[in-house]
Amino acid sequence: MKYATFNTKSEAEDEITRLDGIFGIPMGKVKKYTDVEEINGKYAVRIKESGSWKCDHIINGTIIDYTPPEPDDI
Repeated sequence: MKYATFNTKSEAEDEITRLDGIFGIPMGKVKKYTDVEEINGKYAVRIKESGSWKCDHIINGTIIDYTPPEPDDI
């Protein structure tokens, strides 16, 4: 999976707000593009790479590949 990482939670939340505006969210039951996650001490936004909300070509931040650990691996 791809994520965009940011130094602060505020930066990540601002990017989600920007994406919400681009994609016209809220829409139906969807309230926001995604939630902020913490990965390796950074604040991350998961990037959708296909579908109508694909954003890998427009998202800001540092792009990383990351596979979350399975619950049994934690």
